[in-house]
Amino acid sequence: MREGYDTTFVADPELLLDLKDTAGILMERHLAASNKNPWIPESYVPYSFATDYNPNEPWNVHGWDIPQWLDDALTVNLSTEDNLPYYSPDLDKMFGGESEWDAWNKRWTAEERRHSIVLRSGIMALRLVDPVKLEAEAMIQVSTGEVPKLTTPLDGMIYVALQELATFISHNNTANALEGFANSVVSKNQHNALSMFVGGIKRTGKDENLHYLFYKDICAEAYRLRPLEFLQSLARVIRYFEMPGTGIPDFKEKSERIAAAGIYSAKIHVEKVLEPVIFRQWHVDSYSSPKAATPVESQELEKARENVMRQYKLIKRVAAIT
Repeated sequence: MREGYDTTFVADPELLLDLKDTAGILMERHLAASNKNPWIPESYVPYSFATDYNPNEPWNVHGWDIPQWLDDALTVNLSTEDNLPYYSPDLDKMFGGESEWDAWNKRWTAEERRHSIVLRSGIMALRLVDPVKLEAEAMIQVSTGEVPKLTTPLDGMIYVALQELATFISHNNTANALEGFANSVVSKNQHNALSMFVGGIKRTGKDENLHYLFYKDICAEAYRLRPLEFLQSLARVIRYFEMPGTGIPDFKEKSERIAAAGIYSAKIHVEKVLEPVIFRQWHVDSYSSPKAATPVESQELEKARENVMRQYKLIKRVAAIT
């Protein structure tokens, strides 16, 4: 999270207990959707196109003319997935325990593992990115373990809901960009190999969208149960939100090129993530206090809602000039 966010963790076992049954229902829904179309990373990796790596020869054996922003997008997407060893313990700390939450965390970890495998294997088989550079950056990223830290389980749920949708969009736009590049390739074999990997990136994105749906709906239930705390957490997350790749070397420069190419930008974050979720899913802009709320409670809720709107408008203004 951005500078200024208090990362001192405060557990909330009561909230997790209150949401346990909903988590179980959403877990069953997720498994039904995920198991309907099972997949393995190897189905999307063009292994027949791969060659042995020789450090004494140019890494780009196929002569790809990949634009720098697409190199950046592939690198950032993979590096983000590579940091799985740090995400899982953090989620376990926020939502841990022998319950439906624990089952979800483990399933999420298993699915995220596949994403790292298919992205790395596809990139290496096709030689889309310099493997020495990629490994050096991965060593820095994973060695430092710099990932967003969340203050409360509720902050965590909201953050991951927004982040999973953002990741889906980033993967999907990267896949579309690589597909466009594949269509410019003359060789049929090269085109087919690239297209196979494009399918893997898109399949990864579908998983991320299913993860988003879980967190989006668990947040909706938390909003119903604890509207004031939810709105306070939402305002914090909107204000301090950062994607999980902040520990990647030259992340700022990479992000700027990725944004300029339309893969993921502040404008996309506002229009494709914040607005659809906080307005069309959680209806924060039209929220009214429960009938049982006292006048004081209603006033606090309205102040919290106004703060969410204030943070959103600030981010929107920043996005308009970047």
